[in-house]
Amino acid sequence: MKQMLGDIEVLSPTCNFSTVKDGRGAIFTWIPSEPIVEFNMLYFQPSKIRGNHYHPEFTEYFLIVEGTVVMVTKNTETGKEINMHASKGTCFKTPPNTPHALHAI
Repeated sequence: MKQMLGDIEVLSPTCNFSTVKDGRGAIFTWIPSEPIVEFNMLYFQPSKIRGNHYHPEFTEYFLIVEGTVVMVTKNTETGKEINMHASKGTCFKTPPNTPHALHAI
């Protein structure tokens, strides 16, 4: 079942469990449904905001690798702001024309 934050999909990875059982760590995999156009690594300062915009031409993915954020978007029907607290391991898929902002905590 898909977990959604408005039009933003919260992606869940698959886990190759043999990588956990062999004692070396773990491999988690996110497989996008379409080609990735852009891949970025962002650094945030606490209490700062990234985004607060939308992309008309491509889907944007966010994978939180450290710290915590609040992902903010808007309900497309009501225009009401909605948000979700996220931390390490959370991955967001933000489709074209979807407003979004990440607030670092």
